[in-house]
Amino acid sequence: MWLLITVSLVGCVAFALARIAPIYLTHPAPVAETQVMGESDWEAAMADLDRHQPATAVSYLRNTTGDQSRQAQRAVLQGRLFLDEGKLYAARQTLLEGLDDSQIAPLATYWLGAVSYALSDTRTAEQYWLDALQANPSHVDTHRSLAMIYYDRGAIDHAVQHLKEVTRLAPQDARPYRLLGLIHKDYERYGEAAAFYRQALSRGLTQATQQQVSM
Repeated sequence: MWLLITVSLVGCVAFALARIAPIYLTHPAPVAETQVMGESDWEAAMADLDRHQPATAVSYLRNTTGDQSRQAQRAVLQGRLFLDEGKLYAARQTLLEGLDDSQIAPLATYWLGAVSYALSDTRTAEQYWLDALQANPSHVDTHRSLAMIYYDRGAIDHAVQHLKEVTRLAPQDARPYRLLGLIHKDYERYGEAAAFYRQALSRGLTQATQQQVSM
């Protein structure tokens, strides 16, 4: 009797497993997907870092782990993240890896200049930015950075040169016009100062800055 019951139970279990098994075979567990990263993803990550929004860069780094073709791009993104976190020596070491790719090298060089400036090494920063400018004369942020460093030093002619390049490359940016106005006012060239101030005002300065310019 017990033998018959046991055999019957085994048969029922086997039948049940036979019914259930195809369900698992036809619906396998999902495989983790790796998102393919393209140039637009890289550009979006760089743009978000300009706004100090790191999530896109972190996602790009995660999804390109082990991709040697993206190594230089990864180096620039990681270097910028380190810079934003104040990890300046780690940023410099990482950005140096970006110099191995001729297309990415000008950007890596620019950011190495930013790291050097953050380390208060303005001479090295200047040289990096000059090198970056030689590789890409139309990089507006390099002109901005050089204008800043020369203005701080009192090398006004050089500062004006780069500020005028900024106005050419980013004509809607009011800030270089305002600084050009300030420089010309300090040198008592009031007519030119007024012209630069008017151009700054027409490009939408903040209300507080407008009041300063209008005084």
